[in-house]
Amino acid sequence: MVISFSLTVRGVDGMCGWMLSSGCPEEAFSASGDSVRFKSNIKMKPLIVILTGILCSVSGVHAATVQALFTAQTQGGDPEGVTGASGAVSANTFPTIPTLTRTGTGQVNAGGESGYVDFQGKTWLGSGNQNTPGHSFGWNPGASGVSLTVTLNLVDLQDLTIRMAIRSAASGGATPVSAFSAIEYSLDGGTSFETAASGASLDITTGTGFNEYNLDLTTLSAIENQADVQIRFSVPDVATNTSFRMDNILLTAQTIPEPSAAISAVIALGVIGLRRRRA
Repeated sequence: MVISFSLTVRGVDGMCGWMLSSGCPEEAFSASGDSVRFKSNIKMKPLIVILTGILCSVSGVHAATVQALFTAQTQGGDPEGVTGASGAVSANTFPTIPTLTRTGTGQVNAGGESGYVDFQGKTWLGSGNQNTPGHSFGWNPGASGVSLTVTLNLVDLQDLTIRMAIRSAASGGATPVSAFSAIEYSLDGGTSFETAASGASLDITTGTGFNEYNLDLTTLSAIENQADVQIRFSVPDVATNTSFRMDNILLTAQTIPEPSAAISAVIALGVIGLRRRRA
């Protein structure tokens, strides 16, 4: 049996070499860029072998990375110089722009991580401590009800990670905040929250400078492909002679690869083969 058709499969590394080693004639396909195009008049059995191999390789299709950055300032990179404080996103490639909110008394914006280079290559200036230049999402001594929440649309996205710089400092023998009280997620607009991370993931490095903190949520499948995701970082009350600041909050996710066209082709060929056998 001979079938004539054309099928393009994208993002499959090394597929041409695999097909040749599997006995597919060179004239049966062509390659251009990241695509492999199957030509006409391929016998049924080799074609099934080829498409089955492609189906097995779907997991190798590369996901695209999307990112969003909150720097707490309207500008602040070379060459503009530092300008006003802002809670809006500073750089973004998410299909839907994420948002950030914070709660708590004693909010402050002064101070920021020094010389952070974002994913677009721009450097954001900061003092590296609690003073200007630079801005951050901060809380002064005595603050209570402290939290920071990012809201994002993760439809067709997965493998979320969050990076930020934290300054948790103290003076006069006081004890600085050394861990988040909770990191939670919500899928219903903030009506209810579930635990997103626990244990050592809550720990914070303390000191008078900004220290990098990373949260890996790639195994939290509940938030993947969801339209209304909130990630909330709750902070214990900020004691007298202490302060707490968060800066350069970077959200990173991966696109969920679309199922290969080979899936439909293999299913169709299976149906054809079954009909042929019954006939």
